[in-house]
Amino acid sequence: LKKAIKYDPSQSEAYKALQEEEYGDEVQQVNQPARTGVFTPQRAHHNRV
Repeated sequence: LKKAIKYDPSQSEAYKALQEEEYGDEVQQVNQPARTGVFTPQRAHHNRV
């Protein structure tokens, strides 16, 4: 799992699927707005590097 974090798990579809399975429908509603605010800066930073 440590290696998975190295390549940004937030971008990994497998990681997203795990979160959706663990949290269920609740994560979908909370993830949509939170994803834009929390994951946007990380993604932009990762793209630059």
